[in-house]
Amino acid sequence: MPGIAGMDDTGLDLEWAFASRPGSYGDNGDYGHGRAFEDYVCLVLCDGLGGHSGGAQAAKHLTAALLERLPSKTSRSPLQVQKLLAAEIDAAAREMRAQVLRENADLDPHTTCVVAWITSSFVVSAHVGDSRLYLIRGGRIVWRTQDHSMARLLNESPSEGAAAEDARRLYRSLNGRDTAKVTLGVLPPLGKSDAVVLCTDGLWAAVEDQAMVRGVDQPDLRQALIDLVAAAHAAARSGGHDDASILAARRARRG
Repeated sequence: MPGIAGMDDTGLDLEWAFASRPGSYGDNGDYGHGRAFEDYVCLVLCDGLGGHSGGAQAAKHLTAALLERLPSKTSRSPLQVQKLLAAEIDAAAREMRAQVLRENADLDPHTTCVVAWITSSFVVSAHVGDSRLYLIRGGRIVWRTQDHSMARLLNESPSEGAAAEDARRLYRSLNGRDTAKVTLGVLPPLGKSDAVVLCTDGLWAAVEDQAMVRGVDQPDLRQALIDLVAAAHAAARSGGHDDASILAARRARRG
């Protein structure tokens, strides 16, 4: 599923694209989208938790609800954007839960979420769970979000077996029932060769960082993202593997 590709007319001169590929567990539980508002671009990527019924629906409805709730114009203050974004993620999660339960009252929807709010003066990041945001600058990753996983909490990273599965369990996700505990950050504005990358754990766990860096520097961003999710699929173990999704934005490349 190549997904969306876009160019904004906000004066930011951004281009973005999305690619996703289902894993071996059934339907794709990842969902991502980008939208240009009056003077900013917002990217949203969610990964519905497979351990809970309704994860795929949660990811889809949360993404849609959040993008519908956001204002047409941004605040000049990154602090105000952070406050607004945290509140709107919480409200969108509640809308998501209500919608999922209207469709099937027996479901228990949970999802991760990562957001990039991109203006000409700053970028605000927001995330819950282990879907990540990376800032790429000068041919390397200079910043990324920190997962809300047991591995991160315990400062451990086991790579195999049951220990690895336990370590990747999340201590934060969005369910629309509990108040959203959103981690926020403020980054500098995107430079000419910078990129913001949002990806689910099925992508970042299977693809080397430098492959991601090289990919978002390719002339055709959409094709590069398609290639990255294909590489994640190929790199996954022969056993079960997760959905892999990536959503990236950069300054537009022309000619």
